[in-house]
Amino acid sequence: CDVSSVSPHSLNDWRKELIKTLYIRTNRFFERGLNKRIELDEENRRKMEKIITKVVQKSGSEITEEEVKSFLSQLPQRYSFSTFASRIYTHYLLLDNLSDEKKVLTWQVLQNEKAGITDFLVCFEGKVGSFSKLCGVVSSKGITILGAQIFTNSEGYAIDTLQCIYLNGKPVNDIDLWREIGKELEAVFSGRLDMKTVISRKKRYVSEGKFDIVKVESLIDTD
Repeated sequence: CDVSSVSPHSLNDWRKELIKTLYIRTNRFFERGLNKRIELDEENRRKMEKIITKVVQKSGSEITEEEVKSFLSQLPQRYSFSTFASRIYTHYLLLDNLSDEKKVLTWQVLQNEKAGITDFLVCFEGKVGSFSKLCGVVSSKGITILGAQIFTNSEGYAIDTLQCIYLNGKPVNDIDLWREIGKELEAVFSGRLDMKTVISRKKRYVSEGKFDIVKVESLIDTD
């Protein structure tokens, strides 16, 4: 009620999903009981087995359990427990493609229709300032970044996911725009394009009326 009363666009699918997730996790916590002792090691082991099985299933058995275990072992445990199996599989492919072809970065876009957002999954060699450049390029296209999951594996590769929408709250489903972003990121990461140039182009994407943003006219009353 509080969020929806702010403006017609405040309570979107993304925020509804966040509130729903908070409710479900809180409910599970209280159902389990405040004083119940939990064997975390055993519980985490069972969770990890389920996650590995789901990732293999999402791949259509194209990758093995051992390959998934090897991939996850190089990342913090938090990554495994907080990432959808489909996203883990996509990250696996992106990282594999990055190491095989020696690219500057690899990326994939997935539409989360349930939450009404676009997930931008990207892998690249983790260096100081790389994440800020990533966000700078994406936001320069008139895209709002709602959230980000940032992980670096033991070999120094960044495995990130950005939750994105247009300024008007709609999913970013323009694949040509994402291809443009991919090419621009390659140029920025390789040093062929300066971030100042990227930011200067932002006006072209955030032009008046492009995103159907709610406008409020100013009124000054001198009485």
